Amino acid sequence: MNQTFTEAQALILEMGEKFKPYIVVGLKQRLEMEEIISTFETYLQTRKFDRSGHRIISKFSFEQFILQMKYS
Repeated sequence: MNQTFTEAQALILEMGEKFKPYIVVGLKQRLEMEEIISTFETYLQTRKFDRSGHRIISKFSFEQFILQMKYS
């Protein structure tokens, strides 16, 4: 679990400006910044890996993940 959190934090830092759309998705769903980051960390745990070992992520699937968490 801690490895995923560390991985998520590293990915967010690596993404830099590319993480902004994920922030926008979270804000549209009325999440605060801390909630966006913790939700993104949880979201990463559910994502599969591609052939090169990178997690497959998208803004759309992140938004769907948030909606599923909110209304399940």
